[in-house]
Amino acid sequence: MISSFASVFPSPNVLNALRKRLQPGQKAYLVGGVVRDALLGLENHDLDFVVSGDVRRLAKQVANDLGAAFYMMDLEHQTARVVCQGEKSRQYNLDFSALRGADIDQDLAARDFSINAMAVDIEDLERIIDPLRGAQDLKDRRLRACSPTSFRDDPVRLLRAVRHAVALQLSMDSNTINWLKEASADLPLSSLERQRDEFFRILEGRKVDTAVRILDQFGLLELILPEVTALKHEAQPPHAVDVWEHTIATLSWLEKLIDLLAAEYHEEKGANLVLGLAALYLGTYRDQLRRHFDQPLVSGRTVRGDLFLAALLHDTGKPGKRTVDSAGRTHFYGHEMLSADIARQRARAMVLSNKEMERIELLVRQHLRIHLMAKAGVDVNQRSIYRYFRDTGQAGIDLCFLSLADTLAMDGVTILPVRWERELTICRQVLQAWFDQYDQVVDPPRLIDGDDLMNHFQLHPGPMIGMILDAIREEQGAGQITTTAQALRLAQELIDRTNEE
Repeated sequence: MISSFASVFPSPNVLNALRKRLQPGQKAYLVGGVVRDALLGLENHDLDFVVSGDVRRLAKQVANDLGAAFYMMDLEHQTARVVCQGEKSRQYNLDFSALRGADIDQDLAARDFSINAMAVDIEDLERIIDPLRGAQDLKDRRLRACSPTSFRDDPVRLLRAVRHAVALQLSMDSNTINWLKEASADLPLSSLERQRDEFFRILEGRKVDTAVRILDQFGLLELILPEVTALKHEAQPPHAVDVWEHTIATLSWLEKLIDLLAAEYHEEKGANLVLGLAALYLGTYRDQLRRHFDQPLVSGRTVRGDLFLAALLHDTGKPGKRTVDSAGRTHFYGHEMLSADIARQRARAMVLSNKEMERIELLVRQHLRIHLMAKAGVDVNQRSIYRYFRDTGQAGIDLCFLSLADTLAMDGVTILPVRWERELTICRQVLQAWFDQYDQVVDPPRLIDGDDLMNHFQLHPGPMIGMILDAIREEQGAGQITTTAQALRLAQELIDRTNEE
């Protein structure tokens, strides 16, 4: 067991500031996830403290001493955040909240799970306060709710139970399972925002496919994404699995691909031919891809989370687009468009930002794009790649991973090598253009603008200006135009052609 919790602090200055600013008789405890993770040997950059007395005063003075940002998150419930920098400029959040109950034992008893109901007095970092035996539960790999009313007291804990069980590889004890089942229908009583945030923590964690299956088993997934549970038993011949199982498999392959190509490489990750080829074709961009998937889109949510939500929703339009032709073959023509509409509605219902809503809708609408490029059987040139990124922007990177996972979810390791290599080749060209040839292919610098066109050709403002500029940019992306003179010649040709019409 860890001998001292001093190592969890970003720097000795943080601990010194906390101790210095405590008023006589005031207590401050390190609680929850950071204590749990320290016992597991895991890093945690979010430190939670419960404080007796004046929470705001303590947090504000600590922020001032550290030169850190401070703000109140909830004035009514006395919760404050200090955002400070640790080693290597890493950001740490120090969250302060008021002690609930008469003492720390009462506060811990009201928490969600025993593994989160441990505390350390900042004046005594060698002793764990553990009235519910959370340390033993961690050792036994057990998830145990603190009380029979834990889930009813806060229904978001229903989702948190699944997240902890999967992420920390814990087994729920029988009482916790029964209490969870009894309270599962209460999830809608919590705010949509809190449901969303906890669900995204699942999407951005490990074993997303397993977590989704467990959510479904407890009846929770239907309350969050009813469009996905509706895919059960939706057959898609000639494939053996239904749309639900295909969706779960897509999540699994997506995680494998990201872990293979956007994380530290270990040889065993590419042990089979399918993943070995993926590493061979796309492993060059590991560092860039890692940074890409870690990008925050909004506070608390990253590119990765939105991609996994898109993967969950990418085939939700299939039930509404099923047709059977005269030969008895099943088709889902246009399902990507209906799926995109469904995805947008769900993103709006989850109160996602407009940026996220548009990104998820785009990924779902375009999820067949690379399949169709591969199926065409022709070489992918600069023009087609320019058009690809013109339509997808940065999400075109995510689309590579969604497309590859979608393909493997159908055929897995039995996929024909020629087909797999074709899709990998296209994705390599796409990533190469974005990471190595951005200024040449994806977003070439403008040679002329609208004012140039109007002045040179005596044109008036109107749609023609935009049409000409778009055409010039495409020819630049295709490598056909490199100078202003060439751009003006093309503009003249387009004007002459329009006049002739």
